[in-house]
Amino acid sequence: MDRVKSKLILYFSILSLLIAIFLGLFVFRSMKNSVINTNKKILEDRAQDVANILYSINEINYSILESLGKADSNKNIDTYIDDLDRINNFLRYNKDFLLLGVADTFGNLYYLDKQKQKQSINISNRLYFKHSLKGRRGFLQPSFTDIVDYNNRIVVYSVPVKDDKENIIAVMIMVFNDNYFNEFLDNIKHGNTGYAYLLDNAGYIISHPNKEFTEKYLNIFDLANNDSKYSDVTNLLRRARLVGTGSSSYYFERKLIGAYSEVKGTNWHIFIAQHEEEVFIQILNLGKVMGGYIFMILLMCFFIFLKVNKDIDKEQKLHLKERERLQYEATYDSLSGVYNRRFAIAFLEKTINLAKRQDKPVSIAYIDVDNLKPINDELGHNKGDKAIAYIANIMKNAIRETDAVCRMGGDEFLIIFYNCSKENAEEILKKISGNLEEEEFQTPSGYKLGISYGISEYDRELYSELEKFIAASDKNMYEQKHKKKNNEPNVGYSHKRKR
Repeated sequence: MDRVKSKLILYFSILSLLIAIFLGLFVFRSMKNSVINTNKKILEDRAQDVANILYSINEINYSILESLGKADSNKNIDTYIDDLDRINNFLRYNKDFLLLGVADTFGNLYYLDKQKQKQSINISNRLYFKHSLKGRRGFLQPSFTDIVDYNNRIVVYSVPVKDDKENIIAVMIMVFNDNYFNEFLDNIKHGNTGYAYLLDNAGYIISHPNKEFTEKYLNIFDLANNDSKYSDVTNLLRRARLVGTGSSSYYFERKLIGAYSEVKGTNWHIFIAQHEEEVFIQILNLGKVMGGYIFMILLMCFFIFLKVNKDIDKEQKLHLKERERLQYEATYDSLSGVYNRRFAIAFLEKTINLAKRQDKPVSIAYIDVDNLKPINDELGHNKGDKAIAYIANIMKNAIRETDAVCRMGGDEFLIIFYNCSKENAEEILKKISGNLEEEEFQTPSGYKLGISYGISEYDRELYSELEKFIAASDKNMYEQKHKKKNNEPNVGYSHKRKR
């Protein structure tokens, strides 16, 4: 009987062991699939977010060019050429900006060099120029070219300039260095090992943390022809061209789990990749303990499953936090804490459209900080930065929730007032001026902190274009600044609006 019991216990133990191993392997496999699928979904969402930001960057640059090249019966090609200095100043806030120029219909591109001397080069054989000459947007993705004296790759945007009869009279050209995209993509992280890279449909590596790929402008299909280890990436790119967005496990220098998304308006695909080892680390830890107490496998699997889920939740929160950070950087100015130029243009356009529907006034104030240069020179740039942040804070505290303070670059700000007349805006600006504590930033030579401003109220007949509305306030501001220097009273502002 004892022998039978012993056998039964042995068989039961063996059966329990087999069941425990089977269930442990089942749980292990389920956890593995859960972790991989969840990470793929997070990476896919992240790739779509980054693709949308890249699309927005391109659209903003095209919008700037198109607004600068709007039809104007008083303008011709010579007028645009004479305006090059003023137009280049419009983009001086962007450190990656190289030049802004205008080309005639024969392909002669005119631009100002670093010494602000007018230069020219013929670009009639460039594809982006030919596209714009046919009325379309043109684009040159990061490439080496002789359009400017620059040793690294550049990015070129182009749009047609039309007269009031829709005839193409010129092509507006804007050029950035390729850091414009590389720095942004280099800051895209995911976990400890995740990174982003950019390919076009032809397989050229536009951006990658391994700068050897981009400096030599390598093509992934050419690499795969010489080395089969790159074939996974070529297959992934082919799939991306077919479906647009997705995720997969593949090999690119090492085993990766990644996702991809199409960038609208381009022939690009953004890829977000993460080392597979990082994703599997919790699963590998589970495999170590499976050689221990077999009977405890199920319980241990349960706790590890909870831990992995907790880690996944943490990853999702980090992803959300990173997404919020990217949105913040796309909207706010880091020094002053107020909105940036990109937000200002979009918000002003939305505010004007809303005011038109509701028949409400919209006013704007273009503000320039007085004596910032002597403050920087005599008290130091840190003091100058504090002065910018100080004035921004004074303006934020003086406006309503429906208004917006935006830093346009350097020492210039724009305040957008919704449902506010020019006279009411004037009262707010006087209040802001009165709140400035000039003595805190007074220089040894006697310069004090102050502001000059110009106010305009929207009039749809006077300001058919957004830039004209802003330019009117800018002009009024400079008139006031000029009067200040001559110790004269403030000048008047733009006309009353017509609803």
